[in-house]
Amino acid sequence: MAINRIYHLDDDPFYGEEFRETLTKAKGHSFQVTTCLTAEELFAAIDEETGPCLIVLDINIGQSSVSGDRLVQKLKQEIPRAIIMMCSDMNDPETVRRCLDLGADDFIFKGLDEGDLVERLAATFAFFQTDRNKDHKPKHFVSSTLDQIKARIPRIINSAISSVHIFGESGTGKELVSELFEEALPSGVPFNRIHCGAIAPTLLESELFGHVKGAFTGASANKVGLIEQANGGWIFLDEVATLTSSAQVALLRVLDNQTIRPVGAAKEKPVAIRILSATNESLPELVEQGRFRMDLWQRLCEATIELAPLRDRMDEFDALVQHFCKTMTLGPFHISAGALDILKRYTWRHGNIRELRNCLRAMTEGAMNKILAPAAIPKHIWESIGEQGRPQRQDDNTIVIPLHSGEHQDYEQLSQILLVELIRVIFSQKGAMSIRQLSQAIAIPRSTLGNRLHKLVQEGHIEDAELKTILKM
Repeated sequence: MAINRIYHLDDDPFYGEEFRETLTKAKGHSFQVTTCLTAEELFAAIDEETGPCLIVLDINIGQSSVSGDRLVQKLKQEIPRAIIMMCSDMNDPETVRRCLDLGADDFIFKGLDEGDLVERLAATFAFFQTDRNKDHKPKHFVSSTLDQIKARIPRIINSAISSVHIFGESGTGKELVSELFEEALPSGVPFNRIHCGAIAPTLLESELFGHVKGAFTGASANKVGLIEQANGGWIFLDEVATLTSSAQVALLRVLDNQTIRPVGAAKEKPVAIRILSATNESLPELVEQGRFRMDLWQRLCEATIELAPLRDRMDEFDALVQHFCKTMTLGPFHISAGALDILKRYTWRHGNIRELRNCLRAMTEGAMNKILAPAAIPKHIWESIGEQGRPQRQDDNTIVIPLHSGEHQDYEQLSQILLVELIRVIFSQKGAMSIRQLSQAIAIPRSTLGNRLHKLVQEGHIEDAELKTILKM
């Protein structure tokens, strides 16, 4: 019998002991329970844990130094295969919703009797481990937007919702959301992807709904459509706004009646299908223009997920950049503070997160010792934000630092920027050096230079990683 490991965090020692005894004595089950009174005790207990386990957290930990949401996020990051269940002696909808919003996988009421508690936890293990034991690496996200969506998806899957629509500009992560849905499904549940815009209009209905032999020229055999192939699961319709009028009517029939009619068939077939759709166009606007059916739009939007453009998610920008720098081929790379500041001035309107990723990949061509500096930023970015933000080197021994209109830069700030650029010029000419060699090159006493360099890093004028590369640290 497999051992189900449970870690229980509650600042009530009496309830913790009762919880442990109930589960360890349960007949027909093999629970191994570790009880903790503080978050610090919990992290010490799970230090070596790598496999699937259940972590039960009281929603209110009086002595914890970590907030509930941060605790859940940290646990999910350190033990991706863990099931996080929050508990409370309150069982009202508001409390349950609060627990799920914090990122928990499930909620349990403290008032359950012993038998119900045992069966509830056993059922939770059975349900979640089916998915957690899949042979794929879990996705880790640095984006709070995607983290929130990831926490919401299991609730959608376990609800009566039959259609979800994702809206966002090109490059905001719609495809990634579909991957999160697929990963959250239990093993064996079908999930088919269809890029509606990539299929010729004349073939679209045949691809979606299938056809019978002889339905049209070239239909030499019966064909099962993509929707029927996903029977019992989900289908992702990307760029759903490109559906033809006749395909929209047929899709409406699927949503309304859960039936399909293959092209050329006389009878309809029953299906059990749920639909995830996405587009970078506004469906309400297309409805007003007469290009999309209102009744289909209403049926596709039982639940909606909206992805804001990157320019409205700048609080996530630094983390996204660092994520791409760490995960790019031949990485990890490091980006200088100056380059990061310049990239923030660009709107990313044309491709959002995808455009940012492509920009960083392009910058690796001009990287020196895996440092992405301002000089490596693609020309079209400079042209868009204007050359006034760019420190320009007219030759190997000249640096021009422009004054930005509307920005106050005092002598100390300008001298710091100049020192950074001077160090980079020397590095590009001579390569890595010791701090003594650098102090000799720019005629600054070593102790003074050390203090100045420390201040440059502290105030964000240069990244610590870049400075260590320059100084062979």
